[in-house]
Amino acid sequence: MVAILLAPSFSRADEVATAALAEVSSQKTKTFDVADSRFKGPTSFKISFPESWGTSEFARQGVVARIASANGEGMDALVIIVNRGDPKIKDPTPDSVFTAEFLSKFALLGSTVVRKERLKEGSFDGAVFEYFLEQSRPPMKVRTFVTNYLFTQNGALVQLQFYVLLGEKDADEARISAFRPVWKAMLATLELK
Repeated sequence: MVAILLAPSFSRADEVATAALAEVSSQKTKTFDVADSRFKGPTSFKISFPESWGTSEFARQGVVARIASANGEGMDALVIIVNRGDPKIKDPTPDSVFTAEFLSKFALLGSTVVRKERLKEGSFDGAVFEYFLEQSRPPMKVRTFVTNYLFTQNGALVQLQFYVLLGEKDADEARISAFRPVWKAMLATLELK
């Protein structure tokens, strides 16, 4: 038997998103500094997140942190991943990494990609991918929408993956729309050192 994990009703999701946006907008935030994490690598940046959110353990290759709603226990989350860059690219810049070829090759098992583009927005210079992702985590199936911002720093490829837990398909757009301003507000706090 496989259970399907559904997101809270839209009204609950809307409450979580509204509270998170209010916290970030009023600077009621905590800051994640990659330099203070267990990860020791070439990157140096900070990003702020709502003070009601927290970090939680998440064991996966390259994952530096998982920051989630409900003080780290929620399913709406930011996952920060740092991967070593392509050694064939000397002195990588966003223009040399996020090429049309790079964008066209993006694929992820179990995903339906709905957006992939080079993005320069404010101080952010990288790429963005958005996709629906279905994962089996027996006895459950989990549906999420992911906005994945990528940038390079000191030869490393950094991913800021913002996850929204989805429920019934007819409520997807409402949930995504509720959280999109939260992700943009958090991205605006990104400080490269």
